[in-house]
Amino acid sequence: MENNEISQLEIEIIHVDHIKFKDNYLVHENIVSPFTRLYYIHKGKTKLILNDKTIYLKEGNLYIIPAFTSCNYFFEKGMDHYFMHCIFSLPNGLNPFFYFQIEQEVKASLLDEFLFKRLFELHPDKRLPDYDPNVYQKTMWGTKNDYSKELKLLWESNGIVQQIFSKFIKQESKKPLQTLLRYNIESIFYFIKNNLNTDITVDELAKKAYLSTDHFSKMFKQAIGIGPKEYIIRQRLEKAQFLLLTTDMPLQQILEYTNFKTLAYFSRIFKKYHGVSPSSYRNMHMLKF
Repeated sequence: MENNEISQLEIEIIHVDHIKFKDNYLVHENIVSPFTRLYYIHKGKTKLILNDKTIYLKEGNLYIIPAFTSCNYFFEKGMDHYFMHCIFSLPNGLNPFFYFQIEQEVKASLLDEFLFKRLFELHPDKRLPDYDPNVYQKTMWGTKNDYSKELKLLWESNGIVQQIFSKFIKQESKKPLQTLLRYNIESIFYFIKNNLNTDITVDELAKKAYLSTDHFSKMFKQAIGIGPKEYIIRQRLEKAQFLLLTTDMPLQQILEYTNFKTLAYFSRIFKKYHGVSPSSYRNMHMLKF
């Protein structure tokens, strides 16, 4: 991937807040968010369970939780933290978490602390409307970032978030993405992302790359780690997750948006990857409309 493509990390800031737990012990279970969470722990400590793995959040550290990660939160008395909720993407439709190796925990510097505080100052309108994720997640999709009158705010905000996000990057993928992207595969990622409601074949994608189907499939898997068919399925499932979490759309309508041919097939594939059926997933993690 060319450096100018990577530098175009697209950021949507959903929430920025600073919360202190003075007297209460707060627990939220089975939370799955369609955005990425970034934390700076100013004081105190807390515990998260991410996909059955226990993570202790320690004072003076930064943490990142990618979108669609199943979490249980245990906020202890004395916990004081800054955080932001963001959606990250690359212009070609590739998930940045797919391209980079990400550290979940890094030591915060004085600059990192300043950056979190500055972002909080810049966005008093993006504080949580409620501490319950089932409340604030359902209200987040009605508004978008509006910087039309404040380009300076956009530049400063995105610069801050990019600096903080960069702290978590362990390294760029060692997989041969340069070889893959030499054949204009950026446009193929973009095509997949924007045509999930239609039939997409590997033959069709290979023709767009001016390669044979076998050669294209082999290069794709070498670069991305999975084959094109698997990649398409995962993209369809991620869109389905998003719709299950943020809308009350009937399952049949979700099939139309993701092009799973039958409800039985959709349910089988969804359960294979997520351990439960789409209906159970929605009941466990749904936003309360």
